[in-house]
Amino acid sequence: MHRMIVCAYETCFLQGRTVFQGGATVGKTLLALTVVRADKLFNIRGQQSDVVALIPGGDIGWERAARRSITKNLVFAFLFPLPFITAAANQNRCAYDVLCGTMVVEVIQPLKCDQSELIPIES
Repeated sequence: MHRMIVCAYETCFLQGRTVFQGGATVGKTLLALTVVRADKLFNIRGQQSDVVALIPGGDIGWERAARRSITKNLVFAFLFPLPFITAAANQNRCAYDVLCGTMVVEVIQPLKCDQSELIPIES
């Protein structure tokens, strides 16, 4: 029952349409973090390696939020250490974020860059 309540809470808050682009639970909001769509990732020429361009970015919507929440809770219930192992291996993204095409990011002012400055990141 607890897991179902947590899934509903996360889905409701992460689906988007909040003050920031993307969605955020109360904890993520306090830490100035948000969850956005990240179908494609690019490094930006001339920027630090932790600054990336995301396509398409923005809100993740109900379906993706529900999929992320359910996947996250199943991974934590049955494969507890896995998210921490994959967090170090793939742009600091947990397994459930990679599977659902999402990414947790800091709420910052977006950078503007040309297409020629983007370098694809292998997933």
